[in-house]
Amino acid sequence: MEDKISIIVPIYNMELYLEKCIESIIKQSYKNIEIILVNDGSTDRSEIICKKYQRKDNRIKIISIKNGGVSNARNLGIEASTGKYITFIDSDDTVDEKYIEELLICITKYQCDVVFCLAKYIYPELNKVYDCKLESQEKLSEIFIKDYRYIISFFHTPWGKLYKKDIVKKYNIKFPVDLFTGEDQIFNQEYLKYVKKYNYVNKNLYNYYIRKNNSTSKNLSEKNFLSDIKCLKLKKNFLSNELNSINKKDKDIYLLNHTKFLIYKYWILQKINKEELKKIKTRLNKIKEIMPLTNLSIINMTLKEKIVIFFLRKDIWIGVYIIAFIKYIKNYIKNND
Repeated sequence: MEDKISIIVPIYNMELYLEKCIESIIKQSYKNIEIILVNDGSTDRSEIICKKYQRKDNRIKIISIKNGGVSNARNLGIEASTGKYITFIDSDDTVDEKYIEELLICITKYQCDVVFCLAKYIYPELNKVYDCKLESQEKLSEIFIKDYRYIISFFHTPWGKLYKKDIVKKYNIKFPVDLFTGEDQIFNQEYLKYVKKYNYVNKNLYNYYIRKNNSTSKNLSEKNFLSDIKCLKLKKNFLSNELNSINKKDKDIYLLNHTKFLIYKYWILQKINKEELKKIKTRLNKIKEIMPLTNLSIINMTLKEKIVIFFLRKDIWIGVYIIAFIKYIKNYIKNND
């Protein structure tokens, strides 16, 4: 089991967290790794930190480029990789010391096309940690098309997985550089076309940090919205035209759940004015144009969520606005206490 593993880390202005990330990688129990640090035009001390660790560990490669986005950085990392397998780690996250070893044992033992592990979701400001759990484990068969509905949510991110380099190269699978959100889901979507057998390590080996450093205005920007809309279209087209062996109901459930997520992401007022109200209506209508809400399941929704979906289905926009207004007031009071 001496196959080389390529670990790709895209970096942009992560000086506060980067050392901890790199330390967790170089301490891996499995030693035959190459660590590809892609410095995506950082303006802080990130590149200095990369060079410091490169002097300590000759397994580290540094690629320094002008800022081009995380997709471009990951793609360049793939091009530079020489390992049999590829994994991605975000530069503000860390991994268990057996992260690589456990994934490699699994993919080798079961001779599969991709493996994933579970993650710990860490909220440092709140001092809370949540272990991700794999539900319906007894129903899993290791055959991707049979287990699609149970495992697809684990393929929203590229981290926590081990991919076969030859599949990525043979089919020229890349992260789309024209998307600002959901680009990792599209990469996985393309890769999963060629996955027959998969497996998983039922351990929380990846540490995913959720910090309060992303502004709401940035997350809800028009650029992000257009990217999310394009991603939704790509998902719908992909599931309509590919993976024909997967049950249509399972594919519809996944698409509608993703649609529900987008509705609640963009159903928010940033300011109280007519333009903001108009923006909400325009965005929610564009989502409805792609995915009609007729079959959207209301199972596991809160009463408020059920009411919002009812208003959207019936085009009762005044109801949508009133609930959004109440939500805005509550958030305003909470943030100004």
